[in-house]
Amino acid sequence: MKMKTKIILFAAAAIFSLNSIAQSSVEELKLILGDAKVAQLEAENQDYLSLLQFRNERGYYISNTGGKSIDPSYLDALDVLPINDNFPALTFESLQAGIPMLAYRFEIPPAGIRYYRIGNTDKLVGVYSDTKLRMLKERSE
Repeated sequence: MKMKTKIILFAAAAIFSLNSIAQSSVEELKLILGDAKVAQLEAENQDYLSLLQFRNERGYYISNTGGKSIDPSYLDALDVLPINDNFPALTFESLQAGIPMLAYRFEIPPAGIRYYRIGNTDKLVGVYSDTKLRMLKERSE
């Protein structure tokens, strides 16, 4: 096979893969928001839909405190409830593996980052505000 053909096949596979990821992200949002709301956003506000997809995939991070004590006023992420029965209760393992952020009732801070402790571990979940998330999204594009 010629190099040019290989490059074209690789590019086509990459585009198909990205399209599949975007499509699965939209399908996940339909489970969370409902078909009608996602269809409305697709028609009226693609930018906001894109931000929701980004939040769903990368709206939080986990950090390690290195054994330092965690402020006891921080809510426990494991107590955050799913929005409906389509999603299981949170566990330490599910948070580390990655969850659909919008499927859970995390409080989105007005600015900066809101922290939640994770059970009795030395780890925190940081939830980005919309402002911080937009900045991260712009950097990733």
